[in-house]
Amino acid sequence: MPRGGSSADAPVEESITVTRSRSIAVSAGGIERAEGVCLSLSGAAIDRAVSDLVLETVTPASIDVAVEVFDELRAQAAEVDRAKRAQIARLREDAELAQRQCLLGRPEDD
Repeated sequence: MPRGGSSADAPVEESITVTRSRSIAVSAGGIERAEGVCLSLSGAAIDRAVSDLVLETVTPASIDVAVEVFDELRAQAAEVDRAKRAQIARLREDAELAQRQCLLGRPEDD
């Protein structure tokens, strides 16, 4: 019997089984009440449904937009990379200048 109370008013526990043949079976309370499978789908049917949905959704125009967005994101990433490299170069120059100035101020450290 499921947790607490009688089996008639207890919440239904579902189990989902995926087999090696790519089928899915859902049973509601099957183990506790010896009920059978309430839903079964074959992998081929799921594959067909997903393929149909992809083919309906993905159009040449949506692919073009996706490529444009990808190109823009790649260009932005390249610009950020260039800016970071320039900043690092400036920081190195500043550090080298500060080191030279420090050494000029204290020649005894040589």
